[in-house]
Amino acid sequence: MGKHITYIILLFSWSFSYSQIQTIDSLFSVAQTYNTSDSLDINVLSALQKVFNESKESGTNYRMDEICTALGDFFFNYGLYEDGIEYYAYIFSTNIDTTNKSERLINIYRKIGQSYSFLGQPDSAYTYYSHIFSAFSFPERLDVLRDLVEIYANNNDHRKSLEYNQTIEQLLLVNQSPVSELSKVYNNIGYNFHSLKEYENSVDYFEKAIGIHPDLPLEEKAVILGNLAISHYNLGDVNKSIQLLYEASSMIKDDKQRAELNHLIASMHQSNNDYFNALEYYQRAGNYAQKAGQIDLLADIYAGFSTVYNQTHEYDLAFEYFKNYSRLTDSLSFVDQLNQKRILDNQKYIARTEKENRLLKAQQDFQKIKIAQLETEAKNQTLRTEALQNDSIQRVNQLELAIQEKEIAEAKERNNALEITRQKNLVELTNQQLVIARANELNAAIEKEKQQKEFELAQEKIVVQERDAQIKEEKNANEAKAREIEKRKVNQRNTAIIAALLALLALFVFWAYRNKRKDNERIVIASDKLKAAEERIKGLLKQQVSGAVAEALITSSDPASVEKRFVGIMFLDIRDFTKFCEGKNPSDIIDYQNSIFGFMIDIIEKHHGVVNQLLGDGFMATFGAPGSHGNDCHNAYMAALEILKTLETKVEKQEVIATKVGIGLHAGNVVTGNVGNEERKQYSITGNTVILAARLEQLNKEFGSSLVFSRELYETLPEDERHPVEFESVMVKGRSQPIDVVAL
Repeated sequence: MGKHITYIILLFSWSFSYSQIQTIDSLFSVAQTYNTSDSLDINVLSALQKVFNESKESGTNYRMDEICTALGDFFFNYGLYEDGIEYYAYIFSTNIDTTNKSERLINIYRKIGQSYSFLGQPDSAYTYYSHIFSAFSFPERLDVLRDLVEIYANNNDHRKSLEYNQTIEQLLLVNQSPVSELSKVYNNIGYNFHSLKEYENSVDYFEKAIGIHPDLPLEEKAVILGNLAISHYNLGDVNKSIQLLYEASSMIKDDKQRAELNHLIASMHQSNNDYFNALEYYQRAGNYAQKAGQIDLLADIYAGFSTVYNQTHEYDLAFEYFKNYSRLTDSLSFVDQLNQKRILDNQKYIARTEKENRLLKAQQDFQKIKIAQLETEAKNQTLRTEALQNDSIQRVNQLELAIQEKEIAEAKERNNALEITRQKNLVELTNQQLVIARANELNAAIEKEKQQKEFELAQEKIVVQERDAQIKEEKNANEAKAREIEKRKVNQRNTAIIAALLALLALFVFWAYRNKRKDNERIVIASDKLKAAEERIKGLLKQQVSGAVAEALITSSDPASVEKRFVGIMFLDIRDFTKFCEGKNPSDIIDYQNSIFGFMIDIIEKHHGVVNQLLGDGFMATFGAPGSHGNDCHNAYMAALEILKTLETKVEKQEVIATKVGIGLHAGNVVTGNVGNEERKQYSITGNTVILAARLEQLNKEFGSSLVFSRELYETLPEDERHPVEFESVMVKGRSQPIDVVAL
């Protein structure tokens, strides 16, 4: 009987251990699933810490090295290097074989070393590299040396970084490595000498880096030439430095590198008091920086412009570029603040998750204690049952034997009840774990949505600030133009007075006939200048409003007059514009708008239409005001068809990004005129027709169409253009009766 009991206990222990291993494998599989999916990183941390606690609790350290490596990598990737080191170091308390320098063990040592490097502790990093340094052979040993070079360079210990670079140089020479590798290490040694301000040595090594590799790729050669130019500059040879930078600029094709190189050339011309070339290369650098989307570099370029114009006493331009510089630095500062806030939020979420996991672990421990108590009670009951069975053998009395059998039956029933209770507790524990896991996932999803909304609001704020700045600049420019026009009027009056004096002088002095003729010629020239100024004013006005509106404002005898006209109205909207703007630079958004609106505005004007308002992601156009061409609604209809066809063609040819638009067309009476105060007025089109056209454009979203027009517009088309269509009656906001429309 004792042997049977021992066997049962061993079998139970083995089953319990096997169950724990299965649990650890299951939890680790969940963690790996989170890590390879689109779930929030907070779920990865929660799952990894659960499997870490389970493995630690089992006392076997089963798969502990894999679990700790995964946790260490998680914190390393988030920049929480101290937490990462703690989990990496825990691996060495397990049964890991540290005598065998496996690739996995080497990677752990290197991750710990890199973490100490980022924490500004290069000597501690070297301690972990020394564990594996002696076991390396060429070329693996070079990887460790390169790590040490980077660690000490990042911590500004360029002397030690130079020592390890020179060791790499000796290994490459001894092993007769390719010249491409030697060229790279010579460039790195030159950089070390430059950082140590030993510029003559840095020049020697930069020249060796170029000379040893005749087939050096142009991009790499350009980088080395740039380094060599900076060293010559620090030695006082500015002309040599500029010559080398010219040579380097002809070798690169990347816009970002071009921007940086041209910025450097401009700075050197500026230090050499060559302001003309400095401005030219600042302009080139600015163009490349805008193409590459390098906002921080563009801000530095604006600062350079401001400094040059200040040195040349052009203070207005200097102040203008300084304002641009301030605007960009403010935007960059705002983005940095958002990033800092996001990092702090992630750290708070990690801390909160760790706290929740500790609470969950405590609950699990309590449940395990309850299960252990039930198992102990079950064992005790089994022992009592066996004792009763032994007593029944010794008893002869049948009555007592029957009573004992009854007790045995009752004990078995109690055992069964206890087992059922234990199983219910296990099910309850599992359900609690599932509820907590689902709650964590829901909280993480809500927080992700909150962060996304905050980011969208920040992007919208940046766009609004840039638009406000642009509007302010345009207002200042218009005020400057007004002052210029007033100045020209004064000049005109002065010219008229001079002309009158010359005429009087001609009456009294006949012998000055020749001089009089010359004066008349000057008057003709002044008149021509006035006409040119008038044409320029018209051109500038046409840039701000449509050409037809500008001509009407200039030629109208009564600009304040109000007219009632029958016109065709078009509203156009770009679909999913807000989604497109997410994560884009302001310059990319403006380039996209120009590429789309440019050809559309040309088509509108081709069909005698007027673009009244640009609305960011769309515009409003009028056909028939301020002037009519007799077939205004037909022009609006043909312009809409041509816009849709041209957009489709450009998307197919990949001339523009894939874009969908919605167009609404309506015809009716409107009121036109200048609206505003005495200082500023705007040509305006108002009336119910305008509102209905905007409502029709919105119907495209319901119909899934690109063009919606009303029966009122259809009935104004020529007979040959009235193709058979099917009208549909719809209700629109602001109208009590349905309106008949067609959706294409």
